[in-house]
This record gives sequence, C-alpha cells and structure tokens, in this order.
Amino acid sequence: MIGVIVVLILTLLGMVENDVEWTVFPGIAVIIGIYLTISLWADGSITELSGGTATVIASASTATTSAWQFISLIPMMFTIAAGLIAAYKVGKAF
Repeated sequence: MIGVIVVLILTLLGMVENDVEWTVFPGIAVIIGIYLTISLWADGSITELSGGTATVIASASTATTSAWQFISLIPMMFTIAAGLIAAYKVGKAF
C-alpha cells in the first residue's frame, strides 16, 4: 500500500499550484497507479507482474466477492483521480 500513498502524494502535489508544470506530478501518479493496478490484478503481488500463482490473502466470505477484490480497486480509484486532475490542468492551460 506504500505505492498507493505515493500516488496520493503525487496527486495532491499536482493540486498545489495552478500552473501547467504541476501536471507532471499527477501524470507520474497515473503511470505508477496503472502499474499497481495491473500488478495487483495479475497475481495479487506488487513485485511480480506474471509467472506466479494467485494467492488470496484476504477473503470476506466464500461468495464471489471478497475483500481482496475490493482492495485491488483502490489503486485504480487514485489513478483515475490523478488522471482527471492532469486532464483538467492541461485543458485549462489551453
């Protein structure tokens, strides 16, 4: 979850100033967030993108929805927020 905190910090840095140069921080957050989302969806591990077996580390129940599936959506939410901020700043600059 340290990666999610990094994405959040970069997103917040992009909101500090109104200059278009500050769009770089949310842009970097989007790249990191995409990596985190893909790696979590691939096999549940941030360190390995492929080649491993999926291990469920948290499960709310035996139903089709588990807590781990919800937790894996958190990087995607921050990535979308950072992308919207970057798009707004670039659009506002034109």
